[in-house]
Amino acid sequence: MDQEQPSETKFISLDLFVRSLRKEKVSESSIESYVSDLKAFLQSQDISFDSIEHSAVNQIQQKQIESYLQKLIGKNVKYSTIRRILASIRRFFFFLEDEGIIKANPSQAILLRSTRRNAFTPEEALQIFRYLSKRQRSQSTTEVLRFFRDELILLLMVFHGLRQYQIPKLKLSSVQQSNGTIILNVRKGFGIKLEGFILNKLRMYLVMRNSNSESVFLEPFESKPITVSGLMAMLIELRYALTLDCTPKKLFNTYLYFQDNPEEKKRILDILTFESSRNSGGLPNA
Repeated sequence: MDQEQPSETKFISLDLFVRSLRKEKVSESSIESYVSDLKAFLQSQDISFDSIEHSAVNQIQQKQIESYLQKLIGKNVKYSTIRRILASIRRFFFFLEDEGIIKANPSQAILLRSTRRNAFTPEEALQIFRYLSKRQRSQSTTEVLRFFRDELILLLMVFHGLRQYQIPKLKLSSVQQSNGTIILNVRKGFGIKLEGFILNKLRMYLVMRNSNSESVFLEPFESKPITVSGLMAMLIELRYALTLDCTPKKLFNTYLYFQDNPEEKKRILDILTFESSRNSGGLPNA
């Protein structure tokens, strides 16, 4: 009885991919970028780019490509470069699909969102708000009010993009109702719809501060409107307490990150909402 013969190992080289690009009149500079990007990716998967085994590329899944791109993001590679690398990988796998080497392109469904340099990660943002929430459990009413105020200011900066110079200018008249929606008017002709969690925090803060001042944010020890220098002092204190670079620019870049990644924004707000409701014993309800 004849023994079953092992299937022949099949290989393909990048040269065939390059030839296909030249047939499509792709520029030599673009081809050079494709090859460079693919060599780096294949090496990361322990695949020889001189002779690429069919079975090896068939084993590559979407999660492996996403993991590779995430590592590049972690190394602060520019977004434009990562987008180009994904385009190179995607085009190569389309080529393999056309050649019948793979059945489906594992990179086709990958969505690449923009990254932001000098921004807090979602977990770092959580760390900041958890610290401020913990400080609100002080025995001192003034300290509770102070850290409640600071939390609300940072919520507005991180999730609504308010700048440090806009915070002291906010007046009670800035908060208005329009068609059943609460709008915070930041400047003439520009208002923002407050997230439900943040709106509730604002209502609670106004009850707690118990002042007739027209300014929204006050210095808790003097009941005077907060100043830009007072706001900067608050950020410096956070930097020392958390060893995080709490600068206005970094806070605004974090806002831009959450704008680019709305699912992450929702996730963090959901966590904060849950943790706030769990820890709200003793705080006044709106």
